[in-house]
Formats: sequence, C-alpha cells, structure tokens
Amino acid sequence: MASPTINPAADAADQARQLSFALDAIEACLERLAPGAPPIAIAEALAAPVRAFDAIAKEALTG
Repeated sequence: MASPTINPAADAADQARQLSFALDAIEACLERLAPGAPPIAIAEALAAPVRAFDAIAKEALTG
C-alpha cells in the first residue's frame, strides 16, 4: 500500500482560507460595534476572534 502524499500547495491554500475566515470574523465583530464604543467593549468583542486568528497563524507558521 502506498503511503499518502501531502500536497504542500493544498495545505498552504487551506491555511490561507482558515486565516481569511478568521479575519472575516474579526471584521464582523468590528462591524457590529457601535461607533464610539468604549475600549472595553471593543476588547471584549475582539478577544475570541483575535485568539482564534492567533492560533491559526501559529499553526500555519509551525506547521
């Protein structure tokens, strides 16, 4: 039985797609904030999506 091969281009495309989705989540959070929202509201709204982006980016870099 042949061992499976990994397509680096497909992996890179998947990682790029995941990063794009994470950025979309950050943008969506920003769009839901009211203009002039207090900094604490901004920090709370962005905490989870920024952590998710960070985790995906670290995974992409360490592979």
